[in-house]
Amino acid sequence: MKLNKSIIMCSVAAIFLLLGCGGGGGSTTLSTNTEDDTNTTTPPPSKTTSIQGIAQLGIVKQANVEIFKVTDYINARFEKLYTETTSDGDMNSAGRFNTHSAELEDDRFYVYQVSGGIDIDTNDDGVEDEVQVSNKGVFRALVKGSWLKEMTDDTFRVTAVSEYLYQKCYNEIAYTEFDRGVGIQYWADWESQKILETDLNGDGIINPQDILVFNPINDRESLSQLVNDKYTLMVDDIHNQNDSYAVNLRNVYSTISPLQKVDYLNSMPESYATKISPDDQTLYKVGDDYFSIIDVTDPKAIRYIGVVADDGARDLAISHNGNTAYTVSYRGLSVIDISNASDPQVITTYPIDLAGEIVISDNDQTLYIDDDRYGLKIFDVSDRTTPQLISSYAFDEPANNARVTSLALSSDNRVLYVTNTTKGLKALDVSDPANPNEIAGIAMTYPEKVVLSPDDSVAYVSDGTTGIKAVDVSDLNQMTMLSMFADGPDEYARSITISEDGEKLFVAGTGTRVRAYDIKNPARPVLLDDDTYMEDLSPTPIHITASHDGTMLYLSNGISSHMSIYFLGMHNEAIQ
Repeated sequence: MKLNKSIIMCSVAAIFLLLGCGGGGGSTTLSTNTEDDTNTTTPPPSKTTSIQGIAQLGIVKQANVEIFKVTDYINARFEKLYTETTSDGDMNSAGRFNTHSAELEDDRFYVYQVSGGIDIDTNDDGVEDEVQVSNKGVFRALVKGSWLKEMTDDTFRVTAVSEYLYQKCYNEIAYTEFDRGVGIQYWADWESQKILETDLNGDGIINPQDILVFNPINDRESLSQLVNDKYTLMVDDIHNQNDSYAVNLRNVYSTISPLQKVDYLNSMPESYATKISPDDQTLYKVGDDYFSIIDVTDPKAIRYIGVVADDGARDLAISHNGNTAYTVSYRGLSVIDISNASDPQVITTYPIDLAGEIVISDNDQTLYIDDDRYGLKIFDVSDRTTPQLISSYAFDEPANNARVTSLALSSDNRVLYVTNTTKGLKALDVSDPANPNEIAGIAMTYPEKVVLSPDDSVAYVSDGTTGIKAVDVSDLNQMTMLSMFADGPDEYARSITISEDGEKLFVAGTGTRVRAYDIKNPARPVLLDDDTYMEDLSPTPIHITASHDGTMLYLSNGISSHMSIYFLGMHNEAIQ
């Protein structure tokens, strides 16, 4: 199924932007949004009967149900129409509520929101539990009036799966500003076919109506493997609404498939690499023969702060004091004064053959630069105006096509991890930068990028068509392969980055694909989701930078392409 991106991205951005804490009462009520001057309540179309609703993680009795109408797609205004309470009783009678589906407009979108209540069947075995669980969280269903009216089943269920779809649609369209709800239908159709593998209502197609009839007791096998593996965790998170709820929502519901592009920088025809400031407000970029400083405080309204010519730059490092940028290119090293962000100035240059990647020590005294042709070069930059080459390290002869491809420095600045096309992953003791010494290594196929976990215990390496390799480097006397994932001949893993909390790994590879993995257990990484629909990323992204707060992803696509900025956050709060 191939959807037109321009159609999909229209619409609903704002549908979910105002979601905050909700409350409710016990009896049926009808209310209007008095703040919405442009939308007045119109009598809903009449119909003789409404279908029944069930709130079901397991069956949830005595829960608050709020029914919202999206009244303004551009300004994200909602109108609370009804408040219901799910029925008490046993498995055959509890959890029911009036959907008011007969009163809904066919072409409007609504959100059913369930909060509180008591789950009487937490293991979904169809038998009422002796020990029942209070639900502290919120779960929802996104519906269109016509979806409910066209249902052949007489029961509509709000479940963890409908919450999953709600989250998917929210993240795909957040931060756009288009009228009407055209995009919601397209994304709901698209995501439904990734959530379910079975047509549940028998109409010959998997679509959102199937999500609305999903019954956890009978239909778990209809879920895709990705969703089924995480279903119990999703339900537990909703039940508990504890500190892990938001984290697990981001992880379980994925941070990648729902990437929403908030700005596409057509004014930047090349982007090779980026770095983000500690406060996430300033982005530094090399590409298009320029070094650029960009204000990304508002990702929807980015602006250039300063630019300086920097021919052929391919990577960069920013000093921890924020005053200096170091860039590398096929010409060598450039040192740029950025103390005045609006007027960056090149201080000096140093020739290096085919420099490719650069890292800087925490004390801003030492630079490590890979030289595609000759290996590693280490510079003393205690005086930034006169970089001094203090040592070099060669891994193989150039005639053997050896090429250093990536560097990662441990947090204590004592170990440098280096990937090399013929030698795999190597660890160098650089406690004395003037005398680097190889202390460990492990074979790889064609490593492109290495990143370290925050505690320096695991190195993740993108290793071409063999995928990502997680290597235990806690004991450098014996590097140990923990896991291999994202592998396959059609999944050439090229660029990777790790979240600051060390829990997620983002992978970019061939096929304009970006994937996210839960790596809390590096021996058993879990695919959170992947996105094959990022056609704006062609060619393959060559560099990824994640913001420190975990909400943004910056992708550089190299020559003849662009940089893209994507929002990674989830939306967990209730509508109010």
